[in-house]
Amino acid sequence: MQGNFAPALEYFRKALAINEALGDEAGIGRTHLGLGLVHWLQGDFTQASEHYRKSLTIFEASDNKTAIATVLNNIGNIHRYQGDYARALEYYGKSLKIREGLNDTFGILGSLGNIGVVYSAQGNYAKALDYYRRSLAMSEAHRRRGPRPRRCRCWACGRCGRRAQR
Repeated sequence: MQGNFAPALEYFRKALAINEALGDEAGIGRTHLGLGLVHWLQGDFTQASEHYRKSLTIFEASDNKTAIATVLNNIGNIHRYQGDYARALEYYGKSLKIREGLNDTFGILGSLGNIGVVYSAQGNYAKALDYYRRSLAMSEAHRRRGPRPRRCRCWACGRCGRRAQR
């Protein structure tokens, strides 16, 4: 990460204008997600939250569960960095539930790890360890299955089903 936030914001704003002109709702949602990420990286949690909520509204309207899970996770990150652990757990839990429903192994691993980090930050090491162990067991089980083609993790449409390269 080079920290070139100004050009990133400029390009995302241009992309947003183009997507709005085209009426591309998925593109608008992706662009708000990107703007949210840049603002989060800058520590501007208010702007990040605004953009994440706009993207969440769009992705919920199209029932793009993969993207919804991503946005909920990112909102959880904001709450975690602000020390609002109860809200972080709420959003991470929602994200985890969706990812489990999608059988999104890598997403589940990320959610379990994030929940573990929150419990650790709260000093609840036993619960943190439980989530870390669940994540480790799932990761090891996935690794034992060997390399397999996996479905595209395309959060843009969430349904494309193309085979992704490892």
